[in-house]
Amino acid sequence: MEKMLLLFVFIFLAACPTEAQVGTGTIVTFQLTRDKFVIAADSRVNREGMPSDDHECKISAFKTNSVIFAATGIVGYPNNGVFDLMPSWNVMDEARRAVIAERMIGPTKTATDAVKRISEFWESNMLTRWSKMMLYHPDLVRYTASKNNGGLTHGIFAAARGGSIAIALTAIVFDNGNVKVEHPSNVDCTANPCASGIVDVYNKYMTSGKEFMTASPKEVAAVGYELLRVIKLVDLTIAEDKSETIGGTIDALEFSNNGTIRWHYKKDNCPENSD
Repeated sequence: MEKMLLLFVFIFLAACPTEAQVGTGTIVTFQLTRDKFVIAADSRVNREGMPSDDHECKISAFKTNSVIFAATGIVGYPNNGVFDLMPSWNVMDEARRAVIAERMIGPTKTATDAVKRISEFWESNMLTRWSKMMLYHPDLVRYTASKNNGGLTHGIFAAARGGSIAIALTAIVFDNGNVKVEHPSNVDCTANPCASGIVDVYNKYMTSGKEFMTASPKEVAAVGYELLRVIKLVDLTIAEDKSETIGGTIDALEFSNNGTIRWHYKKDNCPENSD
């Protein structure tokens, strides 16, 4: 995966759009196995001219609907008042709408069909949001894309249906003057963990060929190797990243193929269930 410096909170200053306070820094790691999906994320968001905030909730669990969602990139926009024509939006809210829409049109037979349909609803919603951003704040969209290799918002979905789990990875990007959807190609998140965000430390350990896990056999038996591994990758990134834009406590969960969601770590301010 290419290095991506991904943004988290988008605050518009109407008079000076290129000086917007833009939130930066994240690491999300995840892996899909035959019977579960595991994911972990840090908690820090950074805004220009402001102290770091270590309370960001980057993973959402829709327990009733057996869906997990996480996002990197710009995850929201707050309307700046009466002179700002762009409505507020948030990627977690758009994910919730997509989950509800998928259920309303009827059940799907497979996890692959479900996660594809949910991610497509979300993509449609986000394209609408970003197209309006391009209409009302084109300079800010271009500025953001220029800082992130064209990336605007990245979504990670997992859904369980009928005893199986499937994932979908998607991104809203700005390319040649247009906002569009892109899907990563040749990405295998089964043999090894994948990552989104600032991935220098992740790449260092995943390409080293050396074992970086330090958990005891007892801990592996109790928690699970895959979950501990994605947590360790986030922990190493927090410890070694030199930008100081990644930090805070780690949120992490395990999602079983029967739809059960088990939080291993979760901040008190983050919801147990986002349905």
